Amino acid sequence: MSFSQTVKEEAVKHTLQNKKSNISELTAIINNIGKVSTNEENIEIRIVTENALICRRFYELVTTLYDESLEINIEKSRKNNKKNLYIAIVNDKRIVCDIISKLIDMEKSVTDSRAYLRGSFLSVGYITNPEKEYHLEFVNGDIKNAKLIQEMLQTYDINSKIIIRKNDYIVYIKESEQIVLLLNVIHAHNSLLKMEDIRIKKEMINNVNRVVNCETANLQKTVSAAIKQINDIKKIITKHQFSNLNDGLKEVAEARLNNAEASLIELAEMLGISKSCINHRLRRISEIAERLSC
Repeated sequence: MSFSQTVKEEAVKHTLQNKKSNISELTAIINNIGKVSTNEENIEIRIVTENALICRRFYELVTTLYDESLEINIEKSRKNNKKNLYIAIVNDKRIVCDIISKLIDMEKSVTDSRAYLRGSFLSVGYITNPEKEYHLEFVNGDIKNAKLIQEMLQTYDINSKIIIRKNDYIVYIKESEQIVLLLNVIHAHNSLLKMEDIRIKKEMINNVNRVVNCETANLQKTVSAAIKQINDIKKIITKHQFSNLNDGLKEVAEARLNNAEASLIELAEMLGISKSCINHRLRRISEIAERLSC
């Protein structure tokens, strides 16, 4: 099961609360994936989805609010014969007219933004596996509803952006902290904790990698510097100038030749002098070697 489906299964387990919350969640589902059809004899609202979870939630909301059953059909998807399409149809004229009136007057109907966001995520939401990347989105065919979702997210200090992908408007969130806030809003608390665990592990790994990379870079610098110092000393020896060095320079030169991988601190400890003294003497040796090259 995908992480996105796990989040939806957890969110849908949230017990239906009160009439206002239920209306807000139902309005979200219809607004996102519902369709109103009319003809001379009939008027109906239907939702079509490949996710049985959404169909079941829609059924629960309608039956709880109106104490009336509705028609559920299952068909094979034309795009993928292995998948089912779940079709929920509300054709009771009284119920349909009441729902339409709520869709028309959204400001009065949607009084619970948590429920509306939950219904929106269930119907058109998607979240990637946080082990791979942080990305959550709502895919909507209507710019007004996309902006409504964005406004509701903002009430919880959740920043989102809208882009156009093909013919859809995508409300998306990239920052992990913002996604965690939304999971809390829609009551997907176990998924929230799982994502936080993954985020903490990622941060720890990144911190370890930074330290390792830093240490590797420092080691490379130390090795490169040691190779140059050894080459400078060998050049002085080749030019028969080693005997002309003072005792301090000879001491450091011999220590470096005998301990090619040692850091300046390690050389200083071996000789019982300071690191700055070692560094100064090696620079003097380098200067002498450069003069011998001229």
